[in-house]
Amino acid sequence: MTKSPTIEKTMCKHCNETVMAPFHDDSHNVFCCQGCLSVYQILKAGNLEKFYRIQKETGEYTKPVTQIEDTHFDYLNREDFLHQYGEKKDGLWSMSFYLKGVHCLACLWLIEKLPQVVDEVKESRLNMGKSLVTLTLNPGQKEFKRAAETLNRLGYSPFPISNQDELEKQKLKEERSLLLRIGVAGFSMMNIMLYTGSVYAGADGAWFKSFGLLSFALSLPVVFYSAQPFYHSALYALKGKRVNIDIPLTLAIVLGFSISTVFLWQGKEYYYYDSIATLTFLILLSRFFLRKVQQTSLNKNDLVGIFQRGTTQRRKPQGDFEHVLSHQINEGDILKVMPNQVFPCDGKIIEGKTRVNLSTLTGESQNIPHPKGSQIFMGTLNVSAPVLIKAQKVGEESRLGLLLKELEHQHKKDSHYNYLTDRVSKYFVQSVLILSILTLIITTWLSGFQIALENALALIIVTCPCALGLATPLTFSRIMGLGQKKGIIIKSEEVLERVAKSKNIIFDKTGTLTKGEYVVTEAHILNPQAFSAFSPEELIFALEGKSSHPIAKALVDWSKREGKYLNTIILDSYEEILGRGIKATLNHDHYEAFSVESGNENATVLIKKNDIAIMSFTLRDEIKPEAKNFIQTLKKNHYNLYLFSGDKKNIVSDIAHKLGFPSHQVEGEMTPEDKANKVNPLKDSLFIGDGANDSLAFHQADASIATHGSVEVSLRVADIFLTQPNLHHISELLFLAKRALKIIKLNLGFSLAYNLTGALLAILGFIGPLEAAVLMPLSSLTVLGITLLGTREVKEIK
Repeated sequence: MTKSPTIEKTMCKHCNETVMAPFHDDSHNVFCCQGCLSVYQILKAGNLEKFYRIQKETGEYTKPVTQIEDTHFDYLNREDFLHQYGEKKDGLWSMSFYLKGVHCLACLWLIEKLPQVVDEVKESRLNMGKSLVTLTLNPGQKEFKRAAETLNRLGYSPFPISNQDELEKQKLKEERSLLLRIGVAGFSMMNIMLYTGSVYAGADGAWFKSFGLLSFALSLPVVFYSAQPFYHSALYALKGKRVNIDIPLTLAIVLGFSISTVFLWQGKEYYYYDSIATLTFLILLSRFFLRKVQQTSLNKNDLVGIFQRGTTQRRKPQGDFEHVLSHQINEGDILKVMPNQVFPCDGKIIEGKTRVNLSTLTGESQNIPHPKGSQIFMGTLNVSAPVLIKAQKVGEESRLGLLLKELEHQHKKDSHYNYLTDRVSKYFVQSVLILSILTLIITTWLSGFQIALENALALIIVTCPCALGLATPLTFSRIMGLGQKKGIIIKSEEVLERVAKSKNIIFDKTGTLTKGEYVVTEAHILNPQAFSAFSPEELIFALEGKSSHPIAKALVDWSKREGKYLNTIILDSYEEILGRGIKATLNHDHYEAFSVESGNENATVLIKKNDIAIMSFTLRDEIKPEAKNFIQTLKKNHYNLYLFSGDKKNIVSDIAHKLGFPSHQVEGEMTPEDKANKVNPLKDSLFIGDGANDSLAFHQADASIATHGSVEVSLRVADIFLTQPNLHHISELLFLAKRALKIIKLNLGFSLAYNLTGALLAILGFIGPLEAAVLMPLSSLTVLGITLLGTREVKEIK
């Protein structure tokens, strides 16, 4: 054992965190963990030490590299994977990766310097906002394995993103086409307004005719190119025997252009080319703004690509193992599943024994013994020891796959507000068309055809219910985008409405109200004489610091709980026996750390020295610190609260009592079917859980939130997924849902009042076609403004 000198406060060379148990390099630099030391050595070898100067200048420091993910990247060099995820352009292969852990400018600088560390890489470009890096290899290279391994060692775990090149190209093509239409309409509008202004100013004779012909020529690309999306939409609606908001737009443009051309041919003083160009330009512009706002909502394809990852070891005929992707597993394959890996299929253990965390299926974080011959299921976690399994059912045929397949086919209803808006828009358009005909007839009889035509055309233009049609989808899209930024992934618009109307909130316990991970609740020193040369914290850190087991992590957290400086103990020997614990020797003394059966929900760990117990620990799943205040806030807002759990009744009752749940609305030892049966009769219900087994209860509830687990699985079985199991996010979600309905009602009210007022002004002749062409798009932009103003911040319910 060696001790470092006593230092009041030492900072890690790499991450600038306070060092409690130091690691040193040959130059006596101090690091908080082996991960930070390894990264520093990589940067030093690549002459990239400027990274630390950037950190110091910006004041933003990288996070400690406490654990490098044990990921194999052999699959990146497979031809089938390369063609699915990579792109070859100008003879160079490129591939995009989502990087976990990117957060500062120093990270950006370092990642883009990757070519200096990895010879195969020609270029590395990082989209910091999305944490997406695109790597381009040098000519003749097509293997991304070494680049991914280097990123992983640097602390940025890389996950390849499926190649969506064609889809992205199509989106970009559509956006460019829309911008070109806007540009043509804008250019024509400005020039037509210039000529029309001259006519209004008194130009006559040859100038009048010339300006009219020029206006006609400039309006042609507007009518026959820029306005094409309106025609296609209107024609599609008429073919389907429906009415949409593009029908009156099309009518106004075609009618206005035709009448203007006839008037120009006849030499009359009136034409409406300026109104047509202005209307087309402003409508296209408002729709472009809407499109950009809607693009902030969830892109589920990216998320699936990010979270569908991982490899499995498959035994080859020769007896050795190869790493394959999970979707490449076939029935009958022999697979090796290591500790802390998820079982990739249903099967049977044919060699070894282990403990399995069934939370994906049962929702409870219990580690159940699985000896040889036990059945295992896809999605569950191997906790303690490596095992060989024989694949029996894979993909959609697995137990979890069948469940997901069944739930994926369930029908979702349209939002009530979308339905209401569609109905109002339909009848509004029909009423406007009838009213325009009546206006044309009556005003012709009273004031002449010219005035009647202007009033009818102004009526059709100003009452186009674009704002009415935008009010609901724009608000939902904006709210869903805000939710995503907060880590709240909302599956559909309808969900927000159902969440806002919720009155009964049902909680699962594990991972929802509790942390879903072990914490030390009791620590006892059984033999104080065993700690004469070092502290209990220093011994525990030395024994458990290298293990990735959840219990070991909890013990290491306990050793660092007071932020004390821990002297480094160098063990003479160290061995982690999977499924058993730790064995080590120090100065001829033998130490052991292992779990023992406790007979209850707690985990008990004994530390032995020379076969004599010197310490004991009790660990359990702890209530989240924000849970009590959150529950009290919900009660203050008059929600009815329920707690349904598969855990033991005494544990559930104890937690319910501490948090303030009504005792008659608390139940434990429930099966998934029990939960579903209890949720079914509750109206306006919101179920909050974290296991795929909760899918039955999710289905019975009006709305559901998954707070933990795989994002892909959760988005299939639940309506909402939280990327972080934080109760504050649920509070923010409730705020967003209520705010969404409030903004929608405000926008709908404004749109109806705006259109009715505009209709009255047009019928009475107070506004003409040009004024109508300006006013109508302004209503859409006003709705956009109300929505953006109303969603400028996200709060929690009070």
